[in-house]
Amino acid sequence: MRINFKSSKRGKKESCPSFVDFLLEISNRHALETLSPTELAEHKAALVDFFTTGPGSVCQLDSLFFQESAMTRCTHEESPYQLLHGVPYIYEEILGFKFRISPDAFFQVNQAAAEVLYRTIRDLCAPSHGTGTVGGGTLLDVCCGTGAIGIIASPRLHRVLGVELVEQAVEDARHNSALNNVHNCEFRAGKAEAVLPSLMKDLDNCSGLTAVVNPARGGLHYRVVRALRNHSSIRRLVYVSCKPEGEAMRNFRELCCSPDLKKRLTGEAFTPTLAVPVDMFPHTPHCELVLLFERLLNNPGQSLIRQEDTGTRATSDKPAANEIHAALSINFPIRF
Repeated sequence: MRINFKSSKRGKKESCPSFVDFLLEISNRHALETLSPTELAEHKAALVDFFTTGPGSVCQLDSLFFQESAMTRCTHEESPYQLLHGVPYIYEEILGFKFRISPDAFFQVNQAAAEVLYRTIRDLCAPSHGTGTVGGGTLLDVCCGTGAIGIIASPRLHRVLGVELVEQAVEDARHNSALNNVHNCEFRAGKAEAVLPSLMKDLDNCSGLTAVVNPARGGLHYRVVRALRNHSSIRRLVYVSCKPEGEAMRNFRELCCSPDLKKRLTGEAFTPTLAVPVDMFPHTPHCELVLLFERLLNNPGQSLIRQEDTGTRATSDKPAANEIHAALSINFPIRF
């Protein structure tokens, strides 16, 4: 659910979506410089009263945070969230794994669809080799958030290495790894475009390396695409996009184009071999699209797609997959 507040002379308050029965309310107030500490304290107390004993109590909030911000949005590092009421974290369970979520961390709000999404990603990143077996290999998880993808896939892998910009999310990821008794995951904080190029050098001799990227709507920084494209050990790459028809399309083309010296894209091109749209947003034209890219030049015709995954459909009521299909001018399967 989403609760919207009207703007006032003092400022504006916004809220974020809730997760299952655990509702987390973030109130951003754009305070004037003349707003005194006493006035701020009064507003905070009023918020607590509204959501605990007033009309807002119907929301049954578990946590109420307050953030002073001079902008539409800023991070916890720029302006710390102040816990006014309730617990400092909420928890979500996905595919048998429990995840702690901080107020500044991103997590999918549609739990049922999130299980479909994460199961799909896991199966593409680390195909099952039978019950109780470990397929091995290393997963590089770019934009890993609270570590959900890597932790869920970890039983099938020898090692998971995650990179995430938001420090609170990295703290959550490390906590979640310990919470789920997962010991083969490592998470690093920083901008992917700054961390990844040097990190890739440590993976030069890594065998069975798979990458998964789950960026925001703006897609991946060109340096990240370049690092992934130019690392020959990455034989498959899973790209998760919430807006594939947007800036992500540029990433797709750069992953698949012929070597381009001007852009310093010198590595072997990827080929899109499977697209799986996941309806995270019912009753809207939007969908989450999971794309599998593979390097096939050294093994022509040897796609890693399982036989049962090769069914195709020409059209969908969610247009994103069809647009990708047409834009890349490559005939590859779309699985529904």
